[in-house]
Amino acid sequence: MSSKVKIFAVGAVFILFAFFSFACQSDHGTTPVAPTMISYGAGNVFVPSAVTIRSGSTVIWDSSFGFFHTLHIDDGASNCVTDYIGYPVTLTFNSPGKFGFHCDYHSSCGAGSCLNCTGMAGYVMVK
Repeated sequence: MSSKVKIFAVGAVFILFAFFSFACQSDHGTTPVAPTMISYGAGNVFVPSAVTIRSGSTVIWDSSFGFFHTLHIDDGASNCVTDYIGYPVTLTFNSPGKFGFHCDYHSSCGAGSCLNCTGMAGYVMVK
């Protein structure tokens, strides 16, 4: 094999390697994602009532709730946490799972549980 052919072959391999290395790169989830917004809807419901986000993302329950609603959120271990009465509420979910939330005034759960609520209730699915 002549030296010109060898140089060409080595150059072609280098170019192909560089092309495929660049083409296979990904940000692997490092691109910032805008927060997911949850609002109050007519009829005492959350809008949307169910959201799916990736781990490390933020959910904001906006300021449309006023003083007539509370917010209890599952901590991932089936325990309801803080009764938020001031809005907006901003939470970042860092662990995969299904996190229920509800208003104790307008759901079947009251202040004691975040499981199987009906009425003004929903969940955040974190993948």
